[in-house]
Amino acid sequence: MNIRGTPANQEKPIFIKTNFRWDKNDPKKFAQYGNFSCRFSSLDGKRVMYTKARMENYPLGSSQEEGSLPTHTLCTSPDWPGPEPVKLDISVNGQEYSGDFTFNFYDKLDLYRIVPMAGPNEGNTKVKLYGSGFNSGKEDVFVRWGVLETER
Repeated sequence: MNIRGTPANQEKPIFIKTNFRWDKNDPKKFAQYGNFSCRFSSLDGKRVMYTKARMENYPLGSSQEEGSLPTHTLCTSPDWPGPEPVKLDISVNGQEYSGDFTFNFYDKLDLYRIVPMAGPNEGNTKVKLYGSGFNSGKEDVFVRWGVLETER
């Protein structure tokens, strides 16, 4: 849920803080008639992709509070062909886009190999992940391991 960017092959949710001007606009009409969408445009203008969007409260689940109005626009990043910065705009009516946010698509997240593929139950096995796009966002990478249960 990073507004700054995501790996190019990950369709991730993006929360954009939005001023819906609830003092002037009717939330019920926005919910009923609003056609929310996000537009991702390459900087050279040769590639444009659209994704559906909707009004949402952030953090998720806070909309259940009585009288709470949406505070964000939620859209999903598309599967982009490669790493590059793009412009991200949002629209309520599907025609007039605004925002002009800079959004980055990083190297595609791809796992090639895990070494070793198993270890003792006691843990403390050092594991190496080979792939691309792990640290493209200049943020820490978190990996969670657990028990896989299967039925015969």
